[in-house]
Amino acid sequence: MLNGKGIRLYTANRIAESIPYFEQAADHLPERISVNMNAAQALMFYIKNHGRDDQMLVKVRHYLDICKNLNPENEKHQKLEAIYTGLT
Repeated sequence: MLNGKGIRLYTANRIAESIPYFEQAADHLPERISVNMNAAQALMFYIKNHGRDDQMLVKVRHYLDICKNLNPENEKHQKLEAIYTGLT
């Protein structure tokens, strides 16, 4: 439910509003790689468009580390890691 609301906001280009929903979803479902990737992606998109935010980057790293532990070979995770590297 939280992840779905985040997706609807994100796809409506309401990125800042989507972030709390993705973060709550990831907190409630840490074993779901897709939920953690959504949180990381929304945060990185926000950073890319609004400038560097070290607190957000720490959160991104946290979500990406969870994804890596769940499935390091996941193709989307690898793409998100490359985006993260470009932001740091």
